[in-house]
Amino acid sequence: MDIFFVFAIALVSALLQATIGFGFSVIAMIFFPKMFPYPVAVTLNISIALMNTSYLSIKNRKFIDVKTLMPLLLPSLAIGLIFTFYSTSVDSLYMDIALGALLIALSVYFIAFSEKIKIKAKPSSGVLMGSIAGIGNGFFGIGGPPAALYLMPALNDKRAYLATIQSYFAICNVVNLIARIAMKTYEVSLIPFTLSGWAGVLIGSVIGSHFFKKMELSFLRKFVYFFVGINGLYLILTSIIL
Repeated sequence: MDIFFVFAIALVSALLQATIGFGFSVIAMIFFPKMFPYPVAVTLNISIALMNTSYLSIKNRKFIDVKTLMPLLLPSLAIGLIFTFYSTSVDSLYMDIALGALLIALSVYFIAFSEKIKIKAKPSSGVLMGSIAGIGNGFFGIGGPPAALYLMPALNDKRAYLATIQSYFAICNVVNLIARIAMKTYEVSLIPFTLSGWAGVLIGSVIGSHFFKKMELSFLRKFVYFFVGINGLYLILTSIIL
């Protein structure tokens, strides 16, 4: 039954990722920590997301903007590795609360302020957003929203945005997964869950790519982040009460 849930979560998360460019890990990390120990949940999330981001990167490889990507990618990788190794020493209760707070903050920002606050698309902004994304990647396997805040205004073409942000995720996922394998948080018992997640990813990515071409995204973004905020509140309350 858990394998089916992983499949379903990966499908929905991949659909979202292919539709708006990010969100796989945000959705997956709402559910995975309830099914697995926290470090294992993050590792499983990364191992499944790698298929998702690799598929979208390869499919849209002609549109990757390497020049815009580099200021975001390099600090994100460096800082992400530091916080990846540090994350295993933090109590999972505090990780749940911190993740819930992060989800609520992202929800509030994208619903209320994303149209009012604009981040300039310059290298210093890329370094700043890459650093924040690195912390999110290291702790939670979630680095998408800060990356999107930098890349959305930097790239006018939606195909270039999708291709560049997916290549960012793919590279980060490879590096983070290698680090977590070295830390022995990926076990052989996770292979069936990873394969099940990959199957969900392929289906969700195909469906999401269709929506990406035709769907108006403004309503979808607000709906998704309202949902994420509610789940962030849920994580905090259940961590405190239970």
